[in-house]
Amino acid sequence: TLSFSCPVPERLRRVVRREYEDDVAGGPRAYVDLAPIRTRVRIDQREFYLDADIGEWCRNPPCGFDAVREWGTDGRLTVPPVEQLGRWENLPLCGRHRPGPPDIFPSGENDTTTTTAEKDAVTSAKKYKLVGCAWTSASYKTRGNGRKIKDTARRLREWLVFHLHIAGMDHIYIYDNSSANIDIKLDGEKGTYLSEVQMVAREFGPDRVTVIHWPYKICNNNFPAAPDPGDRSSQYAAETSCRLRYGPYTEWITFIDPDEYLIPMGKFENLRDMLDEAGEKGTKILSFLSMQSLPRFNMMVPIDSDEKDSICNNSKELPCLGPPKNATLLQTFNCNRLKEMPSWASRAKKQIYQPDYVLSHFVHYSTVTLGTIHRKSNNDKAREKRASAKKRERAVDQHTEAVMLHAKTVLPRETLEQYDLCITKWSACNLGFPHPNNVAIEGDRMDPTDRKRMSDPQGRGYNCFVNDSIENVWVPKLASALEKLENLWK
Repeated sequence: TLSFSCPVPERLRRVVRREYEDDVAGGPRAYVDLAPIRTRVRIDQREFYLDADIGEWCRNPPCGFDAVREWGTDGRLTVPPVEQLGRWENLPLCGRHRPGPPDIFPSGENDTTTTTAEKDAVTSAKKYKLVGCAWTSASYKTRGNGRKIKDTARRLREWLVFHLHIAGMDHIYIYDNSSANIDIKLDGEKGTYLSEVQMVAREFGPDRVTVIHWPYKICNNNFPAAPDPGDRSSQYAAETSCRLRYGPYTEWITFIDPDEYLIPMGKFENLRDMLDEAGEKGTKILSFLSMQSLPRFNMMVPIDSDEKDSICNNSKELPCLGPPKNATLLQTFNCNRLKEMPSWASRAKKQIYQPDYVLSHFVHYSTVTLGTIHRKSNNDKAREKRASAKKRERAVDQHTEAVMLHAKTVLPRETLEQYDLCITKWSACNLGFPHPNNVAIEGDRMDPTDRKRMSDPQGRGYNCFVNDSIENVWVPKLASALEKLENLWK
């Protein structure tokens, strides 16, 4: 979350004020450039404040970070060198989204029987139970231009069907970064452009999916060339935008990627019921531990690449592999290296949280909450602080509540490298070979006899476990929902 104060010309104030008064479909009227100033870390992994000016170690008010006290009044001292700046250009100044009231009002099914007071009460209440936010692009390259991803349309369609029609999300907001990653060819007199992301979203309708045109990217995202390069700031800014613009209208919100599935477990048939029960117990933040799942080798199929001179097009004996078209990605990637998410998987966790409680969120962490402010203002002891926080923020139970499956793309050309690695270096194999009967075979990998028992007939080591609930409950539901919707879309 960005909080700052600066002089704004009256003319610009009128523009910004009007943006908040009118929810204009044409997009923002004003844009700003932002040069972030990096400050030192103020809290460690144990939730202990590190800065002497903040929290329980603050002895001499005023407490908190003070730019003038830290750097003086010379503005030149506050701005890093331009090559390390991580400047953000053309950030939109946007008003809050104003979704309409629910279709059915409390007093009856017909809107005409509803009093004005009832309408006002419903409109002011939360319209949604759970909304999702995502930042994606029709095509993009990972940091360092190491991997070009181009399977967005298929992934996005399946991901939307699962979370909207099965898992129970009410609405999903997609920040479309396509025009920052591909050359745009405008059509028509008005120069309109529809990316693959927008085309897929149209299949679900504006009442379920909202697409926000989000062309912004950091200017020097050239890791590792610069000593202090910018991060994936476009995505981080999108997360904050979604929380601030749409958070006030939902009880729970989450920001996840289109290759991440939030899947109910145990007695729950959707995420909404699970959140209701968690909320009744005082939980405000639920964390989903995350580790990359593996595409199952026995489901992958030979595939050619559409990239010119690709190694895949010149390798016939050992073909490149890709997910099959007749199976869901959820099923193909349903294979995790460990049955239980280990504690270290919290480093890549994602969260569902109550936006009224979480005041600032950054990718994997709720950085500022109402609880944080309470603890700081009351100077609670560290032990009391941790005890109260555990009730409000916790990890989901992977067996009785929900689990996250991270179906990260494995490129076809990358599968060629796996033919040898999956035999010679099992730990480096990125293709999934499920343990027989979902039970790990104990033994010494260096012992020839044990190694034979622990691998398939070709010597490829068993390395992952299939989640039975995903396989037997959620995969069939997703396949059925996709089939029904595809028939409607034809």
